[in-house]
Amino acid sequence: DSIYLLESLSIKEQIDQLLNTYRLQEALTLAENTCPSIEKHSTDLLILSTKKRIGLIEFNAMNVIRALYLFDDINLDFHEIMLQIPNFLPLYSPWPDLDENTKSQYILWLNAFCDYMTKRSEEFSCQSDYYPSLLKAYLIIKSRETIIEFLEKYASYISIDFYHLLFHIKLYHGAAILYSAHDKHEQTIDIWKKIVLNEYSNDDTFPGIWIIAQYILERNLDRSFEFSVAKWLLEQNEEELAIKIFITKYQNESNHDPFNSNKVTNLLKSYPIALRNYLEEAVFKLMIETDEIHTMLVNIYLDEVLSETSDDNEQTRIKLQKFLVKSNSYRIQAVLNRINQTKQFKRELALLYGKLNDFEQAFQILVNELEDYQYAENYCVALSHDKSNDDRKIVAHALFNVFLASLDKHPNEITEAVHHLLCNNEIEFDFIEILKRLPSQWSILPLKDILLRAMRTYSYIERSTKLKIALNRIQNEKLNIKLTKLKCSNVIINEYRRCKHCLQQFYETSCIVYQDGSQVHVHCAKQLN
Repeated sequence: DSIYLLESLSIKEQIDQLLNTYRLQEALTLAENTCPSIEKHSTDLLILSTKKRIGLIEFNAMNVIRALYLFDDINLDFHEIMLQIPNFLPLYSPWPDLDENTKSQYILWLNAFCDYMTKRSEEFSCQSDYYPSLLKAYLIIKSRETIIEFLEKYASYISIDFYHLLFHIKLYHGAAILYSAHDKHEQTIDIWKKIVLNEYSNDDTFPGIWIIAQYILERNLDRSFEFSVAKWLLEQNEEELAIKIFITKYQNESNHDPFNSNKVTNLLKSYPIALRNYLEEAVFKLMIETDEIHTMLVNIYLDEVLSETSDDNEQTRIKLQKFLVKSNSYRIQAVLNRINQTKQFKRELALLYGKLNDFEQAFQILVNELEDYQYAENYCVALSHDKSNDDRKIVAHALFNVFLASLDKHPNEITEAVHHLLCNNEIEFDFIEILKRLPSQWSILPLKDILLRAMRTYSYIERSTKLKIALNRIQNEKLNIKLTKLKCSNVIINEYRRCKHCLQQFYETSCIVYQDGSQVHVHCAKQLN
């Protein structure tokens, strides 16, 4: 016969045995029974440790919903969960290759982990490894697009050492975002360049080469580096993106600045379309007024007009003519010499003569050779822009003289053109001289509008002159009244008065009185003035 000795087990040992035999609820009930006060269940160490052990057992058994409920109940630190997931630590090590069964198990664990982390983000997000641990979990459970969105928001909280995890899964664009968040601009651009050149392939998250240009445009980086990126984009035939960088980054014409117009135009000479687009932006947007830039743009327009292969010659020619009128910076003589080599550019020739202040010659071509009277009048208005009244009259009278000289060739058309010219309120005339030179055979009817404008003009001049004289007279009267008051005002000098400059007393009755009423010695005023 055997004799058995029964020894009582401690509560902890009983709970251990129940947990080892997977009798989890019994273990929890036993632990709770040791604490008679229900209010203290949330702080009792035995109950908390039992719940933690049950939660970890459930987690490893893939009962993640039950496990998360217990983790949340005891405020479990997320590091405890990370320890239960194989290969999760260290965080910067890549995941091993997983078969389908193992991967589905990992997905269940990591989804539960991420749900728990997200739910308690306010509590956990202040810890340095919060976002890195989420990133590592996302590498298994989230789509590549979702990982990119996560990195765009939180990459600055993740160590740059994690880049090789992203390289491991060929998420090169994500690695570039991580570099960018840590101001590693050259490495960021280098990764994107390699994606474009297919050195890094199969990254479907890369949005396109435009992001390289946008990255440069949104930041103030080393200007030489920015220029090299723009040059590289040009070499990839992304002329529009390169031009945008050249224009946006322009500052001045300093020889030390890589974006000065001379350096850019030298670079663009092998890209004619890009060169024209850059010059137009430089002239019309940046308002660069160098003669080299303006002359180069004129020559490009001329080349395109002369080119037989160009489909929009007429449109380019209109742009050329407008530019010849508007710009004052191109080399007029150089352009004139080139235009004189062909008879195709009569209108342009007239515009250049106008720029040389040879108004008679300019209007001779427009009126007699081209017979474009309306264009001649419009050019007269353009030439008068920003000139004094006297100079405007010189331009207008030059056109009037040309019209009169051509009156016999086309009497009806010229008469109408003269009438329209003299009634144009944008053009200044000396009507006394004009009326003397009008043909005597004209009837009074066509002169009606001209005479009416002449009367209005001189009436306006007379009233303006009278008004100006009256205003000057009033101003003079005010000044005289003020001067009289100053002369009549009394100035008291006594032993208590002191000079404003030297702060000494006055020993003489003479002094200088300033406009603010302060008094100074005569010799002090002389020294200071």
